[in-house]
Amino acid sequence: MLSSLDILGAFKWPSVLAISAVPVVSYFASWGDWDSGLGAALYGPEAVAGVPLVLSHRADADPLRDDTVTWAVRGCETCATTLRRVRLAYAACEAPPVQWSHADGPAGRAQVELQRAELRQPLALCLWIDAEASDGRREQRRWPLAGPVKKGRP
Repeated sequence: MLSSLDILGAFKWPSVLAISAVPVVSYFASWGDWDSGLGAALYGPEAVAGVPLVLSHRADADPLRDDTVTWAVRGCETCATTLRRVRLAYAACEAPPVQWSHADGPAGRAQVELQRAELRQPLALCLWIDAEASDGRREQRRWPLAGPVKKGRP
């Protein structure tokens, strides 16, 4: 097969190396944080309505102090297609929120912008997620925003 590339002359080996690098670069690029670059704060992975999801925001964002934070909801490409709806909201950790914001985007890579909730006790603030699977199963989870955040990739 390589002998058929002899027509490239001096460009034969640089072309082979470039073509060989494409799958490797594509693989590692697909694991990158698509909306915020490296260093995103990650919450999860955790199964919600039977689908493993990871919530993240930019590393320089602070949900307890910033007025607006854009959240990314990521799941694997195949399992995320089984979700009918994903909603997020800030609320006290004791009770689920009344008002939700819908996450929009392609399967496995949705995002939503949330406004900071004005609660008297910001240490009791949680990020809530409500997911509904295509089979009708629905589940809500919460992550305390004052607690430790997992760093790294899911």
